[in-house]
Amino acid sequence: MNKTIHRQRTETLAVAMRKKNLKYVLLEDVKGICYFSGFSILFPGVKNRASLLVDAKGRTTLVVSAPLAAGCGAHAEKVVP
Repeated sequence: MNKTIHRQRTETLAVAMRKKNLKYVLLEDVKGICYFSGFSILFPGVKNRASLLVDAKGRTTLVVSAPLAAGCGAHAEKVVP
């Protein structure tokens, strides 16, 4: 999938968050992270954890282990190892 689809999904989530007066949503489920960012830790041999923080403006921060951080900049606006 391309970045546009993930961006649309994140925007939809941000709209729902604003309606519920939420400032942030933290996703830790691998399927949710992949759905909203395209980043998958389901690749063979990858056993690290990841989290995706989405704010009410739709900005995303991907939190991953240091070895994965270098290769996942395209999946979120900010990557934190």
